[in-house]
Amino acid sequence: MNDFQIIIRRRLIQLREEAGLTQEQLAKKIGVKRPTVTGWEAGAFLPSARGLYQLSEFYGVPIDFFFGRENTNTIDIENVPWKLSKTIGEIVRIFIEAMKEEHGD
Repeated sequence: MNDFQIIIRRRLIQLREEAGLTQEQLAKKIGVKRPTVTGWEAGAFLPSARGLYQLSEFYGVPIDFFFGRENTNTIDIENVPWKLSKTIGEIVRIFIEAMKEEHGD
């Protein structure tokens, strides 16, 4: 598991536990199956751009919270490993494309 997966995994678990939800309850609330939530939290696979969007909306956090951003207006780029920053950029690009397709832009 790479640093990127660890950060996302920890954030997913943190938010679900803070909300007092089981994996099953979260899955029902965001419209996925429990094994999907289990896989995300185990780091077996990452949420899709759509999954991150759903989680972001449900928890009321910005999408970049899942990439290690705290509740500030900036990310300390100097402390983000190069490989991780490239991955974040790619996910953001994919997410923007998916949202454009979904909204017909």
